[in-house]
Amino acid sequence: MARELSTQLQSRIRACALAVIAISFVTMIFLIVVLGFTPMEKRHGYSALLVIPLACMLMVGAISLLFDRPHTHPVAERGAATVGKKSCDCIWASNVFEELEFGVVDSHSLSFHSFHVEKGTDGAEWQQTGPAPLKSHACLFKPTCACCLDDFQPRSQVAILPCGHVFHEDCIARWSLATSKSANSCPTCRTSFECLADP
Repeated sequence: MARELSTQLQSRIRACALAVIAISFVTMIFLIVVLGFTPMEKRHGYSALLVIPLACMLMVGAISLLFDRPHTHPVAERGAATVGKKSCDCIWASNVFEELEFGVVDSHSLSFHSFHVEKGTDGAEWQQTGPAPLKSHACLFKPTCACCLDDFQPRSQVAILPCGHVFHEDCIARWSLATSKSANSCPTCRTSFECLADP
C-alpha cells in the first residue's frame, strides 16, 4: 500500500513538474516574440523577465529528477514476485537463523534436503521429500533477507541454498514458484537450486 502511494505521489509530482516546465517554456517563447517587436530602448525590462521562466524550468527540472529516482530495491521487486507456477522441487538446508549467526551450524554440518513446493491458499507450501547429498559453500548470510529486505529474527526459519546464500524459507519457497526463468535460481547469484530428477 505504501509503495502504491509512493508511486502515485511520484507520478503526480512528475505531472506537475512537466506542467510547470511547459508553462515556463511557453512564457519564454512569448517573451522572445515580444522582445522581437519591442524597440531597442525598451528591451531592457523584458530581457530581465526571460530569466524567470528559465530559472523555473531549471529548478523544477532538478527537483523532478530528485523525485524520479526509484526508491525500491531491485532485489525486493524480484522477491515480491507473485506465485505463478503450480509446483516445483528444490534443494535447500532448513535451519533457524540464530544457529547460523552464533556458529552452532556451519557450512560443513548443514544437511540439505529436497523440498516439494506447491501453490497454497496463502502463497507457497513446502514439504521435505528426502535428503540431498550436497555440500554447501561457505554460508554467505547477511542480517537481511535479500528477497523481502526484512531483517532475520533469531528464531526465523531460513533456507540455505547450495550456493551458500541465506533467505527466509517462505521467501525462497515463493520465489521458486514465480513464473520468471530465474525462479529456481538463487535471487542473489543465480545458481540453480532446482532438484532435478535422476535419469
